Amino acid sequence: MKNKKIYDVVIIGAGPAGLAAAEILAQANKKVIILEKNKVVGQKVCAGGLTTKDLKEFNLPEFIVEKQFQQILLHIGKRSIKMQLDKPWIWTCDREKLGQWQTEQAAKAGAEIILNCTALKISNNFVSTNNGLNFYFNYLIGADGANSLVRKYLGLATKKLATAIQYLVPHVNFNNLEIFFDAKKLGPRYLWVFPHKNYVSIGIGADPRFISPVKLKNYLDDWCMKHGLNPKEYPLQAAPINYDYQGLEFNNIFLTGDAAGLTSGTTGEGIYSAIVSGQEVAQKIIDPNYDLLKIKKILRDKKLKEKFLTFFKINKLLASAILSLGAIKLAKNKKFRQKMIRSLAER
Repeated sequence: MKNKKIYDVVIIGAGPAGLAAAEILAQANKKVIILEKNKVVGQKVCAGGLTTKDLKEFNLPEFIVEKQFQQILLHIGKRSIKMQLDKPWIWTCDREKLGQWQTEQAAKAGAEIILNCTALKISNNFVSTNNGLNFYFNYLIGADGANSLVRKYLGLATKKLATAIQYLVPHVNFNNLEIFFDAKKLGPRYLWVFPHKNYVSIGIGADPRFISPVKLKNYLDDWCMKHGLNPKEYPLQAAPINYDYQGLEFNNIFLTGDAAGLTSGTTGEGIYSAIVSGQEVAQKIIDPNYDLLKIKKILRDKKLKEKFLTFFKINKLLASAILSLGAIKLAKNKKFRQKMIRSLAER
């Protein structure tokens, strides 16, 4: 049949996870194809932050980096704290350039990538798409984000779903990477200011259980206006964030990144866990006895940090007090501050 395509592995989604998996699988001589619904790889509502560990572990090229920072300005209540090292430890990246570079690496390894190809239906051993083709698989990887079709096919509910919104503000004078906590209004989440080469990402994310999307947008708009920006001049970008992890291996079907719920429920950071999960799942397909050690570490860290979300929901006043005490300790204790920075940079 002309519309029947047979592959060792079909991957839905050409994000960091899907592309990382495709490269490793193709290098192992697996017949791999990525089905990407968008016309361009790499577009994502994301602050675009990378740490020292990201650059080193994934051997990412310098050209994707837009700005580098030796410090983060952390604002908690009335306190402003410099989280500083003597060398750069956090960068902002161009997500489209990252996606394009990963695409090139996967293609060089031998993976096929089809853009503007939407997966419509998943059956027992094939995926049907909007172009009338059926892609048959031995293994299927869902790298298709928070609203994952693969996750839905597996019957997994998504109860822990946050919302991220941002404005990309061109040519404004924000030179510092800044984080603003407001426990009373935002709960355990924060507003970010991440400068890039030609714009600044100003955004915010929160679980609707703590603050509704409407209140979230109003808070962001108020912040912008207080800092001399008119939010009506910039298009609003919004996206869901899935942090409801319920597993990633389901017989011959795997979930990665946001589709698996591996994004951090506290920080919203997902690039690192996406790439790692793509690599780990690929290794598991190649070698069924492969031990997913890096995934286990991510899950340990994720579980520990997300306990604070549960605690915050139960007792907001006490959680706010703990956050304030933490700010005092960060401000006064240099050793503690340096330890926290290094844990973030090398997480």
